[in-house]
Amino acid sequence: MGCYCNKLYDNGHRDINIILKAIDSFEKACTREPKERLYRKNVIIVASKAKKPEICRKYWNQIIADNQMNNDDKYDYAAFCMLNKDFEGFHKYFDSRFQKENNCTPFPKYLFENGSRNSTS
Repeated sequence: MGCYCNKLYDNGHRDINIILKAIDSFEKACTREPKERLYRKNVIIVASKAKKPEICRKYWNQIIADNQMNNDDKYDYAAFCMLNKDFEGFHKYFDSRFQKENNCTPFPKYLFENGSRNSTS
């Protein structure tokens, strides 16, 4: 299963029929285990490849309603909101990029001689 999923998540994978079948399979898994965050995230990832924002929104809303978001999810949701012109959702969660567990964004480093923002040199 892992190898199959890795191919689905690969940016080069474009077979829409396989992607749509994967969406259907992940949605069935969500029906069987409705509180499983991983299945919801899989639907979101694959549906985004198929350019199906309405499906993504449905599962993001479930993750948010069940309070299942970690910092990586918050950043992913912010990116989804930005892509779909939901600037309120983007603004609410974009700062989570500094708290991500995977590939977090480092705080900017200021280039002053003494390390402070207000260098008087």
